[in-house]
Amino acid sequence: MRFFSVRLIVALILGVTLVSAGFTYYQVERQRSALRQELRHRAEVLGESLSDSVENQVERGSAAELQRVVTRFSNREHLAGVGVYNR
Repeated sequence: MRFFSVRLIVALILGVTLVSAGFTYYQVERQRSALRQELRHRAEVLGESLSDSVENQVERGSAAELQRVVTRFSNREHLAGVGVYNR
């Protein structure tokens, strides 16, 4: 009888551990996916808002003003870097 109790307890502990590990993995993957989606969205919004200001400066050929706009955006958004390309 005692051996049966020990086996039952070990099986329950193992089952709870496996369910917890599976749920934790699922939650981490969902959170990672949500963060990536939010990052893509924020990058898209930032790119669209920056494009209007940058397009005007590129058309004018004003490198100093373009640098000022890029610096202002990068400081405000805590970006690692900003790239500006023309066609």
